[in-house]
Amino acid sequence: MRIGKQQALEYPENANVKGIFLREQSYSDKAYLEMRSQIEEYCPGLNEELEGFAEGFGYQPNQLKFYNDAWLIPGGCSLGAISPPKMSDGKTYVLRNYDLSPDISDMRLCKVDGRYTHTGFSVSTFGRSEGLNEKGLCVVFASCGMPIGKYPGMREPVVTGLQFMVVVRAILETCKNIEEAVYAVKNMPVGTNMNLLLADANGEAALVGTYDGVKYII
Repeated sequence: MRIGKQQALEYPENANVKGIFLREQSYSDKAYLEMRSQIEEYCPGLNEELEGFAEGFGYQPNQLKFYNDAWLIPGGCSLGAISPPKMSDGKTYVLRNYDLSPDISDMRLCKVDGRYTHTGFSVSTFGRSEGLNEKGLCVVFASCGMPIGKYPGMREPVVTGLQFMVVVRAILETCKNIEEAVYAVKNMPVGTNMNLLLADANGEAALVGTYDGVKYII
C-alpha cells in the first residue's frame, strides 16, 4: 500500500490527473470483486498497491479505472427485433445493446431540408450508428468481425466504399421502409463489414450484412 501512496504523490492534485486514473462512479461490487480476485490470484500484492494509490487521492479502489482496463471480458454489440404478431400490443420492437462507452456518441435530432427527419446516435458527429426516422424506419448497427477502419487496431478495408456511419445516415434520411433500405444498400459502395438490422412501420424486418464487398439479405 505504501508504494501506491508514493506513486499518488508523483501526480499533482488536479481534476485532469484524476480523470486519467479514477472515475467518480464506482464499478459494481460484483465486477470489482471478480477483477480483484483474479489480480490477487495471479499478481499478488498489486491490489494493495492499487488501494494505496486510490487512498492517496481520497478515492475507493473500486473507482480505479485500472481494474476495468486490466480484466478483459469478451463481448460485442447485439441486435434483435420482435415482430408485431409476437407482441401483445401488436407493435414492432427493436433491441440493441451498446458495448462501447456512451462518451463517444451522443443522441441527435436531425432535420435536413429535403430529407426525412431522424433521431439517432452520432459517430464522429456527422455519421450515425443507429436511429429512427419520421417514417418509422429503424436502423441499428453492429460490426461484423474486427471493425474496419484507418485507426490503429482496426482491420484495413479490402474493398473501396463507405463506412457504416454514412450508410446508416443515408438510409435514415432517404428511405421510408425495408424495401427502399435494402435497395439502397445493394446499390451503394460499402467498404465496411457490418450487420444492419432494419425494421419499419409496416411490421417488416430484415438483416443486411456486408463482408469484404459481399452483401447478403435475410
